[in-house]
Amino acid sequence: GVDFGPDGAMYFVTGGRRTQSGLYRVRYVGSGSSALGQAADAEAKRARELRRRLEQFHSRRSIEGVGLAWEHLGNDDPWIRHAARVALEHQPVDAWASRALEEKDLQTALSALLALARQGAAGQQDALLIAMPQFSSADMSEAQQLEALRILGLSFIRMGKPDDLTTEDLLEALGPLYPA
Repeated sequence: GVDFGPDGAMYFVTGGRRTQSGLYRVRYVGSGSSALGQAADAEAKRARELRRRLEQFHSRRSIEGVGLAWEHLGNDDPWIRHAARVALEHQPVDAWASRALEEKDLQTALSALLALARQGAAGQQDALLIAMPQFSSADMSEAQQLEALRILGLSFIRMGKPDDLTTEDLLEALGPLYPA
């Protein structure tokens, strides 16, 4: 196991299972500045505070929750994006569904459409499927392509099988992506 002590040192254990074991401490003894580490710690602290603010809306409904969540659906930090999406999912769908369908920023739209696929009604599936093709897979990273596939899969699971024409269109659009 590895842990960091209150003194800033890293402690780890080796061995076990009838072998020689040892407890080690690794600490910095140089005279150089640790400003880089302090800056990273400050950034991590800000990210944790933001995530916790978003998580307050995981159990309570508020128009403020929709605004705060929307602001962070496209965040570079996947944990903040997740917290924002879950906060959005706990707000009334009517308060944000149309905005999700009209969003132009790729990452924000993917997060919002994932929330809609998870919380929307079956009657919203057509609009969700129409909103998806506005983004080309060539514009997406591999993670975003997987998220787009997740959105489609969830919409089929939760909202039902699309009509035959829509199914054909989806197969034609997704065909070139396989067997990747």
